[in-house]
Amino acid sequence: MRLSLLLGLAITPSMGTPTMASDQQAEPRLVFETNGDQLTISGVLQPAAPGDYVAKLEVIKSGPNGKATTRQSNRITVNGDKAYPSSKVSLRLSTGDHVTARLDLFSNDKLLQSTNREFEFGAPVPEDKTHL
Repeated sequence: MRLSLLLGLAITPSMGTPTMASDQQAEPRLVFETNGDQLTISGVLQPAAPGDYVAKLEVIKSGPNGKATTRQSNRITVNGDKAYPSSKVSLRLSTGDHVTARLDLFSNDKLLQSTNREFEFGAPVPEDKTHL
């Protein structure tokens, strides 16, 4: 069985109410897909305002067999209002493994937004009907 979960828990460093002005920034999201004992974590920018961005994905897996950290970074040029994939990490999990993923979005070396999510292998995942 394959389960897709789109998670957009954005934390913005700015104060105030978001607006839909032309200076709206891309929103980082994490997509979790499970298939048996495999977890694939993808970073996605959506909705997107035109501009050049750097997306940095960090995934930490810990459990009975130890701890591992994976980091990926890539540049994304956004030209329109669609989903832009950034990084993707796939992991094999064992019972008791805990995964923390964080996706940071930068422009001109300035942190714009960040989102994070945790996953416990063997725990039920909430169903989400939002797909890319």
